[in-house]
Amino acid sequence: MISLSRNNRRITARPHSLPLANELYASRPDVSRILHNRTLPREMAVTPSPRVALDFARITSSDIFFSSFTLFACFAIQHVSQRALASRAKWFAALDASARADIGVRCASALWGTIAGVLATVIIVPAIARGTTPSERVYAPMTYARELCCAASGYFIWDLSVSLKYYDKQYVTHAAASIVTFAMPALMPGSFLHYYGLMFILWEITLPLLAVRTIMIKSGRGSTVGFQVVQALGFGLFIFLRFILGLPVMYTYVMDAYEMYTRGLATPKFVYAFYVVGGGMFQLLNCLWVFEMVKVLLRPKKKRATD
Repeated sequence: MISLSRNNRRITARPHSLPLANELYASRPDVSRILHNRTLPREMAVTPSPRVALDFARITSSDIFFSSFTLFACFAIQHVSQRALASRAKWFAALDASARADIGVRCASALWGTIAGVLATVIIVPAIARGTTPSERVYAPMTYARELCCAASGYFIWDLSVSLKYYDKQYVTHAAASIVTFAMPALMPGSFLHYYGLMFILWEITLPLLAVRTIMIKSGRGSTVGFQVVQALGFGLFIFLRFILGLPVMYTYVMDAYEMYTRGLATPKFVYAFYVVGGGMFQLLNCLWVFEMVKVLLRPKKKRATD
C-alpha cells in the first residue's frame, strides 16, 4: 500500500485498473508517477473517489474499424451465402423468399458465433484460471478484449437491421439492447466491463448449432439422427452457457457493482444500473426462448421437423 498526503487529503493506492487510474489522475504527477509503478500489489483502490463520465472522445479509430468491419462482413456473408446456396442446392431454390433470407442470416450469425466464441474463450479462460478481484472484473485490461467488444457492437447493429426486417419484436429488443451493452464501454475509461462483455460473448457459441438446425429442417433432414444430435447439443449448450454459467456471472456483476458503489467508484451510477437491469432483461429473453424450444421439443415428431 502507498499513501500520499496532498492539501490535507489522503490518497491510498492498491492494484486497481492502471488505465482508469492513469486517465483519472494524469494531471497529478505525484499520483500518476506511483500509479505507473507496475510492481504495486494486485488490489488497488483510489480515494477520494474519482468522477467518471461518458465521453465520445474516448472512441478510437480502432474501435470504429472493428465495429464497421464486423457490420459489413455480416451483410456480405448473409448475401454471399444465399447466392452460393441458390446455385448449388436445389432444396434452397425451392424455398420461399423469407426462408432463403432466414438461412442467409443464420449463416452470417453462425460464422460470427464461431469466431467470437472461440476468441472470447481464449481471452477469458486465463483470467478465470488466474482469479480476479472486483476491480479487475470491472476495469482490468485484457488483450484484444476491447476489439472483440467493439466487433460485437457492429454485429448487433447488423442484427438489429435484419431483425427489424425479418423477425419479431423480441429479437429487435435484444439487438438494440446489445448494441448499447457492447458499445457503451468504449465511452468509459480503460477496459470497462470487458471481462463481463467476453463472458456474455461466449453465449454466441450456440449460434452455429442453431444455424445448422435450421438448415437441416429446410433441407428436409429434420427427422434424421444427425438432426436430433444437433438439436440436443444446441439446447444443452444454450442452457449451460446462459443459465448454469450466465446466472452466476450476472450475480457476480451485481455484487461487483454494489462494491464499486459502496467504495464511491460506481460513476456514472446510471451506467452500472443499466447493466444490472439489462442483464435481467437478457435473462428474461433467455427464459422466453427456452420456453419456445421446449414447446418445439414436445411437439409430435412430424410437426417438429418442419419448425
